Amino acid sequence: YSYIRFSRLEQKKGDSIRRQTAMRDEYVARKKLQLDKSFVLSDQGLSAFRGRNKRTGALKLFLDSVDNNKVKKGSYLIIESLDRLSREQVEEAFDLFMSIIRSGIVLVTLVPEMEYTKGNLGLSQMILALAEFTRAHGESLIKSERSKSHWKEQRRKGKEGRLTYVTPGWIERRDERFVLIPERAKIVREIFAMCIKGLGAQVIVRRLNQKGVPCFGRGKSKGKRWHKSYIAIMLRNRACIGEHQPHVFDNEGKRVPFGPPIPGYFPPVVTPETFAVAQQAVRGRN
Repeated sequence: YSYIRFSRLEQKKGDSIRRQTAMRDEYVARKKLQLDKSFVLSDQGLSAFRGRNKRTGALKLFLDSVDNNKVKKGSYLIIESLDRLSREQVEEAFDLFMSIIRSGIVLVTLVPEMEYTKGNLGLSQMILALAEFTRAHGESLIKSERSKSHWKEQRRKGKEGRLTYVTPGWIERRDERFVLIPERAKIVREIFAMCIKGLGAQVIVRRLNQKGVPCFGRGKSKGKRWHKSYIAIMLRNRACIGEHQPHVFDNEGKRVPFGPPIPGYFPPVVTPETFAVAQQAVRGRN
């Protein structure tokens, strides 16, 4: 089995996938192994710094399959290097490393080329693994601290700082400024108007779909039909009145608010009065 991971989707445009697959294929051919291509293990754009790949990614699927005996003992798990497996704190990373080996899986790294097998772990191999996990975590920790410093500085700048690369569906970034998309802003205002008149999200969705109103989104993320959940989120989204709530990832990898909301960050699509009346209408129906 082959596991490929990289943290940022931008790396997909580079040489990461080609390099990892080429080294893997050469190893498989040289060792005369059979690669199971039906079980694709790829975490593209998923960080291992806080263990997200082992909690929610393809790596979790593999670990669960090992526990359920769908992956047999004696199978090989091939990775480019140990930092593809984990960049967590050393004790967490080493525990994951040992749990895979204890389960009877042969863990193979290609840089450097090593085979870690239950019952055959030497002192030099364990020291090398600890050193690799120490290096990987240290690199990620430095990047994390730099990123936090950057966002704190941007947060200090407030409206002038770039705090988000994802904008609401009715807003686009043009010449380093946020601007409303006129036809979409009109749709948002109509949705708020229907809400204030007493219509629920389900009825609003039905009317929008019956009229063939285009959904929001860009490229492949653009939906074909409106959904109740999106309308409910939109009606509660204070970006509608121009506010932006910055977020960061905590030590558990969860997205949490960072500081108070910033008023006037986005161009408002409805007035605060309209937004407040809509909230009352929603609460009244609930």
